[in-house]
Amino acid sequence: MNFFAHATVACWERDDPEYVLGSMLPDFATMTGTRLRSAGHVDVAAGLVLHRVSDAAFHQSARFGALCLSGTRWLRAHGVSRGPARGAAHVGVELLLDGVLVDDARVCDRYAAALDAGGEPGLRETLRWHAGDGDRRWQRLQSRLVAHGAPLEYRRPEVVAARVVRALSPRPRLALDPDEVEAVERWLERAQADVAAAAPELLGDVRAGIAARIPG
Repeated sequence: MNFFAHATVACWERDDPEYVLGSMLPDFATMTGTRLRSAGHVDVAAGLVLHRVSDAAFHQSARFGALCLSGTRWLRAHGVSRGPARGAAHVGVELLLDGVLVDDARVCDRYAAALDAGGEPGLRETLRWHAGDGDRRWQRLQSRLVAHGAPLEYRRPEVVAARVVRALSPRPRLALDPDEVEAVERWLERAQADVAAAAPELLGDVRAGIAARIPG
């Protein structure tokens, strides 16, 4: 799942900003080019646990697997090489799901509150990053995310395509060639409705997975 889907899942049970922030922080860490080593804030740490559990449940969802397989096959049939096709299908489904979920005004509000909490010096001091300048990287990203607001642009397949290209570019075996990008854009336009239709089942699989791993 991508960060906004993680915020959605976090809001099912709790909407305190620190918990919602923790559920998204591993994705934000990736966006800064480093990893989060640990969090000393109890609610952020609980959100980190939720992130791991919900990601595992999502990736084990048969529906997610079917969407990725269908996307990979379509992309391969339209000239995209195997590794980039698989990577684009995986990331593309996750980002399109964010585009479905971003219509939830309550989650958008909690997302904004979580980002605000992430800028508080006292909370930042509890975060331990693998990179020595991790806090500086996080402050820079947090400021950009706050200014940007909810990621409404994930409703637009052409924007999602650009995000997919950027996400895969650091990985040589998955990076898309320039002449493969058009096919990815066309697939995303086709897949958008499929992901929207599948969203209730995908979220149901995540909910069931969480219940199995974090007993109430």
